[in-house]
Amino acid sequence: MIKCGLIGYGYWGPNIAQSLTKLTHVNLVSICDLSKGKLREARSLYPQIEVINDYDKLIQNPSINAIIIATPAYTHFDLSYKALREGKHVLIEKPLTINSNQALKLIRLNKKVKKIVMVGHTFEYNPTIRRIKKIIKEDNFGKIYYIYSTRVNLGQIRGDINALWNLAPHDISILNFLLDTTPIEVKATGGSFLQKGIEDVVFALLKYPNNILAEIHVSWLDPVKERSMTVVGSKKMLIFDDLDNEMPLKIYDKRVDTGEVAKGLSTEYKIRLHSGDIYIPQIENKEPLLEELKHFFECIKKNIQPNTDLTNGLKVVRVLEACQQSLSRKNSWIKI
Repeated sequence: MIKCGLIGYGYWGPNIAQSLTKLTHVNLVSICDLSKGKLREARSLYPQIEVINDYDKLIQNPSINAIIIATPAYTHFDLSYKALREGKHVLIEKPLTINSNQALKLIRLNKKVKKIVMVGHTFEYNPTIRRIKKIIKEDNFGKIYYIYSTRVNLGQIRGDINALWNLAPHDISILNFLLDTTPIEVKATGGSFLQKGIEDVVFALLKYPNNILAEIHVSWLDPVKERSMTVVGSKKMLIFDDLDNEMPLKIYDKRVDTGEVAKGLSTEYKIRLHSGDIYIPQIENKEPLLEELKHFFECIKKNIQPNTDLTNGLKVVRVLEACQQSLSRKNSWIKI
């Protein structure tokens, strides 16, 4: 039985706590938050669990083996560093840190303490995303031309970080996972309409190796909630709709066939459009957050490296940093 503590019971913490109760080999023994209202909520739902507002007390509790950090991004480094120094295994919600220097310090510390540290890139444990990765690597999908994602809604509006750091870690981690690589350079533009200096909407372009182009659109200021990703290949195309519980993935037998036709001294292109059937695969019904938590505790039990380890988290932070730098430099390309 692994004894676990949860720091942060705000937006995502309640979902983590609920999922932990479904794991038979994990015992959630303590929940920490600075909000009295959140603590009352946690105490009413889990009267058998210690509920406190002192994270140092939780981190220093000798009976706790693992700590999950679900607090605002700017607190991730300090809390994680303290937890590692106390010899705890740690799961940190995205983004890992607010800059790459902090991420590198955590990596250096963990080389000494040798604990299991994992970043909560939940979509890498999503069965549909994992299925997409298999599909796009098949020969009949062809070469990937470009990918674009949309993650927008009206709210939740944050005051500590912008929409890029709040929402785009999901899409960046998905893209890196699908393509098994990281961008070469990025460019971003956005707008701060509600709060000065905090972008509510961001459009980011990412250039990946093999001439693959990706676009990410994130916003807190949109009339309709949308969570989708489109992958366009040379032989097939697909759309992932995370809000469609019945048919989240559609594969389109659509493509453009091209060929060269010589005409005198010039060469013209012959373009033919192909539009075939739509295939909707059956996706196993698994809850991504629960799968993520299972993986974390399985890594602790077997002492193996998590799929979304500190290096994985660092790669995402570096892309976010470059996008933020491009925002500051008014939409210029930034090499990574």
